[in-house]
Amino acid sequence: MNAKKNKGLICRLSLCLPLELEQISTAAILGRTFCERQTMLKNIPDLARTVELATSEACTNAVKHTGSEGLDAGFSVTYELFPDRLIIQVEDAGPGFDPEDVPVPDLKEHQVGGYGLFIIKASMDDVSYHRSEKSNFLTMTKYLNPYEEP
Repeated sequence: MNAKKNKGLICRLSLCLPLELEQISTAAILGRTFCERQTMLKNIPDLARTVELATSEACTNAVKHTGSEGLDAGFSVTYELFPDRLIIQVEDAGPGFDPEDVPVPDLKEHQVGGYGLFIIKASMDDVSYHRSEKSNFLTMTKYLNPYEEP
């Protein structure tokens, strides 16, 4: 994450995990616990569960879509708390994708899979994706006072 954007950073928690489905819950539960333990976040309704859900979906996508290409690299999750926002970034070494090519699921007909990015975008205030030479970065932001402009 960019040093210039880190002005006002209160707390950062980063973890690197092996590329295993079992590790998704580790990252998601840690995100929920992070929110539950930060004094300024404790009284924001449903924030901890929202963070847990979005993190779980993002990590699921990272693990499932990285495949054997990034097996040695694993994936990482970083939580950054600022006075006005919480930023969660998931990094993996998968092949990359264009978020615009991901179809919105048809909610009238049940389908197996394909809801991850839809759920992330619905639960977070801002979602962005970029690819570097070797990594994918999905960045999710939750504003702590949604009634103020960021």
